[in-house]
This record gives sequence, C-alpha cells and structure tokens, in this order.
Amino acid sequence: MGSLLNLGSMPLVHKIGSESFTSFENKRFGLLIIRGFGFCMLWSPYFVNVALILVLYDLSWTDIGGFGLIMGACYSVIVALFFRSSVFSDPDERVNRSENKAPAAQQKQLRLFLLFVVILLLLSFLLEMTLPFGMLTVVVLLGLLYPLIWAAVLNMFRSYVEEAHEEISWSFKRLYNELGIFITAGFFGEALSLSPAGKC
Repeated sequence: MGSLLNLGSMPLVHKIGSESFTSFENKRFGLLIIRGFGFCMLWSPYFVNVALILVLYDLSWTDIGGFGLIMGACYSVIVALFFRSSVFSDPDERVNRSENKAPAAQQKQLRLFLLFVVILLLLSFLLEMTLPFGMLTVVVLLGLLYPLIWAAVLNMFRSYVEEAHEEISWSFKRLYNELGIFITAGFFGEALSLSPAGKC
C-alpha cells in the first residue's frame, strides 16, 4: 500500500536524480529509487503511508518506529543479496551534457546533504518526544522552517527564498498529478481506517 501512496514522490526523485548525475543507467536508477522507497516507507515519518498511519490511528512514531526500522534492516539485507544480480539486458544509459564539478566540491556537497538529512531526522524524533504535537505537525513545521535555517547558516538565505518562491509559483501547474495522488491517498487512508479492514 505504501508504494501506491508514494507514487507522487517517485517521479520527483527520478527527475532530481536524472538532472544531478552526469551519466546513469535509467532502468537501474529506477530500480534503486523503488528499493530506496521500499526501505524508507517502512519507518520514515516523511513518507505519506507512515504519516497516515500515525494520524488515522492516533499513534506516536515511537509506537511503530522500532518495528519499522527492524523491517527496513531486513529489507536492506535482502536488497544487498540481490544487488549484484540486478542487471538489465538493455541498460538505457543516459548522459547529461552538464559540466562535471570538481570531486572535492562533490564530496563537500554530499557531506552537507548527509548532515542535513541526519539533523532533520534527529530533530523530528526529538521534537515529537518533547513537544505536545504529533509527528505530522512536527514534520510540517520542520519542512517549513528547517530549510530556511539551513540556508541562513550557509549564507544562502536570499537565494533560497527566491528559488523557493519561483518553484512554488510553478509547482501547482507542474505537479498536479502528484498533488492529486497525495490528496487521494488521504481520502483512501481515512476510508480504509473506518472500514472493517482498518479495525482489525
């Protein structure tokens, strides 16, 4: 069910990744995205299926997070075992014409990205445990405020606000399919929770 509810995010991740890499195998990249989503949708509060479960059943992330992390670890082991055999006869290699950045600059950006994600997750869990809000409220607040603070720390606040404003002004026109999927997922999850299947 999680893979259906997160259909709106997968095209976004594929678009970002395809524009970020200098070259990649399109089919293998798609498989990696699906596997990555499979891992994250078992535990991450930033995935719509986990958020729906927390809201609809009035749970905190700590009620289900441990089980999700254990399932995610098992899933990762299985993926690692099948990784070498995941090949395609027609790899469909794509090459971008963008200029390559220096390896040192790429390493710095990767480290900053990993630090961004780690701090975001730690803040999410700490704020949910300390504040009288649910995880969904914490996720929304962090999603709005944390990037602004991060941009200010990196002295990129003005450029970030300008880029974010431009992106938001066009997002509803470009992402109406994804937004429709998210809204539908909310209605579907609510209906499922009120059905006999949701009360089992």
